Amino acid sequence: GDQFYSRAEMVVLGIHSHWLNGIDYMGMKYQEKKEYENFTFPMATCIVMSGIYEDDLDKADEIIYTGQGGNDLLGNHRQIGSQQLNRGNLALKNSKDNGNLIRVIRGHVAKNSYTGKIYTYDGLYKVVDDWVQKGVQGHVVYKYKLKRLEGQPSLTTTEVRFTRAEAPRKISELPGCWFVMTSLEDRRTFQFLLLMWSMTHLFLHLVLCTPNH
Repeated sequence: GDQFYSRAEMVVLGIHSHWLNGIDYMGMKYQEKKEYENFTFPMATCIVMSGIYEDDLDKADEIIYTGQGGNDLLGNHRQIGSQQLNRGNLALKNSKDNGNLIRVIRGHVAKNSYTGKIYTYDGLYKVVDDWVQKGVQGHVVYKYKLKRLEGQPSLTTTEVRFTRAEAPRKISELPGCWFVMTSLEDRRTFQFLLLMWSMTHLFLHLVLCTPNH
């Protein structure tokens, strides 16, 4: 599958629109559109498997995915609170009822990548079941079983490779254009980046960083 050096690249390309959340979904505004009148919203479109949730179970062609919320994302990555049936969790439940396909992306630690990770697109899956249970830490979590559609190319996640030489170790080694954003709130800069992408078709690398003081 296609590979990305950061979540920022996936945001720019429209693969996954969230910087941190693992579940991407279409919001309530889409229910007003005629072409979506037979679907229930919110509706999930993509998930990222990054190993953060300790209740996840990945069997390649079958995934037991833990919903979002209640996780100590910036600490030890353990569940510290119960989850709620809203946002991405509700979207995945609705996707099971809608029967729509979900893009699955897996994240891996990679020392030769400038972000320390590689994200690989592993194809289309369907949500076939959902339930609620107590997780490893005793908190309520929402669980979803996804199965990979047959007839797709074989999974490449276990043999992550780069199509062009090695992954860049430093920002200065990136090919094409790159921008440095110091704040997610700088919407005009982000819009300009998207405009540049559509006009030049160059591969843009968007890097989040903290300004030097």
